[in-house]
Amino acid sequence: MKLILKVLITIFIIIITYSGYYYFSQKENNINIANKLQESGKYDKATKIAQKEAQNVKESVNYYYIAEIIYNSCISDSDPKLIQAIQYYQLTINSGYIDAGVRIADIYNYCNLPEFGIPNKQLARSIYERLTREGQDPNIRMECAIKFNEISNENKKKVNLREEINKSQKETNKIIPKDIIKPKKIPINNIIRNDSQNVHDSGVQRHIKKTVEKLRNLSKYNQYSSNPKKTITEIKDQIKQANILARKKVLAIKTLDCMEKDNVNIMNIDMNETEVLSLVWNRCHSIENKYNLENLKENLILQLADCIVQNKPVCPQGRVSRIVLTLQKIDADESLCDIKPKWAIQEELQQLVAKIREETLKEASEAEISAYNQDLETPDNEHITQRIKDNINKRTLKEYQITGILTQAELKKELEPLLSEI
Repeated sequence: MKLILKVLITIFIIIITYSGYYYFSQKENNINIANKLQESGKYDKATKIAQKEAQNVKESVNYYYIAEIIYNSCISDSDPKLIQAIQYYQLTINSGYIDAGVRIADIYNYCNLPEFGIPNKQLARSIYERLTREGQDPNIRMECAIKFNEISNENKKKVNLREEINKSQKETNKIIPKDIIKPKKIPINNIIRNDSQNVHDSGVQRHIKKTVEKLRNLSKYNQYSSNPKKTITEIKDQIKQANILARKKVLAIKTLDCMEKDNVNIMNIDMNETEVLSLVWNRCHSIENKYNLENLKENLILQLADCIVQNKPVCPQGRVSRIVLTLQKIDADESLCDIKPKWAIQEELQQLVAKIREETLKEASEAEISAYNQDLETPDNEHITQRIKDNINKRTLKEYQITGILTQAELKKELEPLLSEI
């Protein structure tokens, strides 16, 4: 009897194990099939397979995957399928991944479907502003802050941005509910995220220049050396075999053709576009990056694809900046390319000022702390306040001005409102 029971239990375990293996294998197989279909341009079939998968397991990963297939299948900025993409991005958000909201904002920002109230720049800006504060991925927060500023700068009249944002807040809360679950990471390699940067930000441009100077110095030690013409040929060959969406490949090739044709000299770094491209390509192939080469090559292709916006190439400065940004956080030497837009520097300064103030107060006398906390007009308060300001000026001079992150005038301008609150 015991033997029969053991046999039955063993059979049951085998059946359960096999069923689970079959389910996950089939799920993986469906995703692979959908990938191959969308890479070959068969988006409708890929969408159907992905939709079937989503019905079985209702997760943000599946919804986002479907949304991306539909989004990338749209042939123009007025394709009605964009509305279907919005619906799946919305399901993704409701399942806990709020960073998907950036795609909805992009559609409201760039696309043209008047019958559906698109474009709606005000709503797009409100979503970008929300995700700048609450997005999970730092790259998404940066992207949204940049796009928020770009929309604001389109209107040359001075307006009360906060007032305009509040007008769209109710609509934004419908898209991204206030009580949404904390966002989850979407672990899908095939999802293509737009990592565009604010390439005309003065802080970004200084960092770009510094990175190019470093690359020039490092290039003399590179064992791998490719001239601009050879670089473009090699990158085009790499694009053909890259495991990315077909649409991205087309955009990347289009950027290379544009660079090859124009090859504009970038004045602040005194190099042509293709020369900068060659510098970055050679760095990707350096011995330091031998274990990271594939990631760098793929990132470069995606950055090249990102140089085409609304079917038009961005300016030469924008192309060069995006190419250099290929190395950010991926190169073996993370200090080589650490580019921050002005809003990120402002955020850092706020945190640093608060930290220095607390450190200074810890070393102050009880009389000074008491006078400072009560904001009394006494010598003790004057002394401790001045000491805090002096410490802030010394530290920021060392960390921001001397290092070239900010000029003296820019640092002074950024610190003025912060010091006035001390």
